[in-house]
Amino acid sequence: VLAGSGCAEIITYPTTDEGELAAARASGDALALSNPMSAAAPLLRTSLRPAMLRAFDRSWRAERREVRLFEIGKEFLPDGPGQPEERRVLMIAVGGETAAGIHAPARELDFFDAKGVLEDLGEALGATLEVVSPAEPIAGLAGAESGDIKLSEATIGSIGRADAEMASAFDLERPVYLVEIGLHKLSEALERAGGQGVAMRLSNQPPVVEDLALVVDGERASGELLGAIAAHPLVESAELFDLYSGPPVPDGMKSLAYRVVYRAPDRTLAEREVERARRSIVGRLEKQFGARLRDE
Repeated sequence: VLAGSGCAEIITYPTTDEGELAAARASGDALALSNPMSAAAPLLRTSLRPAMLRAFDRSWRAERREVRLFEIGKEFLPDGPGQPEERRVLMIAVGGETAAGIHAPARELDFFDAKGVLEDLGEALGATLEVVSPAEPIAGLAGAESGDIKLSEATIGSIGRADAEMASAFDLERPVYLVEIGLHKLSEALERAGGQGVAMRLSNQPPVVEDLALVVDGERASGELLGAIAAHPLVESAELFDLYSGPPVPDGMKSLAYRVVYRAPDRTLAEREVERARRSIVGRLEKQFGARLRDE
C-alpha cells in the first residue's frame, strides 16, 4: 500500500540516546540496556522519530529529490521495573522536492502530500482516516500544520510538519512532514468499526519490487492488465509507470510497464517464490489478454 504511494521502507535499530529522544520530543523514560551494542546508543527507543529524521536527512542530502519513507517498528515504553511495553508504530516521512516535468515545474512537498499518503492507506484498509485540529498541541509538530488522525471517534495518531526546533536539532534542510500511527490503536478502532483483521495487511516484512514490461494489443485497456496483476495473492501493489508505442514495438501494439511490489504478511519472500509469482502472472496475462513480455 505505502510502496504504491511512492514510499520506500526503512528498517532501523531500536536503540538511541537521551539527546536524540529529547530532540525528537519523545515522551516517557527510556530503558537503559545492560549490554548495549554501542555506547553511543544505550537506550531502547520510545519513539521512531530520531531514526526516521536521520534517514530522511541522509536521503535528501544524497539525492536532492522527493523523499517518502516509512517504517513499521517497535517503541519500548516503561511498564514496571525493567520491563518495557512494546508498541508497534507506523511512521511515515514526506518531504523534499519533486522533479520538474514537461507540464509542471519542480515544487516542494507539503502537508497535503503527506495527507494524500494517509488517504491512500485509509482507502486500502477500507476505512476513513480523518485529519482534525489537534485536541492539544502535538510536541515537535508545527501547530498551524498539524492534526490528530481519527478513525471513527478514536484518535489513532498524528500528522504534521516537524517544527523549527526539531528540524534544527536534526539539521534538516527541507521541511519534513511526519505521520505517526499506533497500530494497536488502529487495530482496535478497525475492530470497533467492523473491520476485524484488516490491519494485518500492514506487514513489516521486506517487499520485493520489480518492473514488468509487456507488449499487448494497442486497443487493450491498461487497467485490465493492472487488475489481473494486482489480483495475485503475493502482490501488495502494482502501478503503470510507462506506456510506449512505436519502433521496435510492432504496429498496432503498445508496450506497458508496471511496477509490481510483492510482499508476504508473515515471511521474507524467497527468490523462487517471486519467480513463481511472476510466471503465474505472465501466464495469466498471456492467456487472458494475449500479452507477452517485452524483449530487452
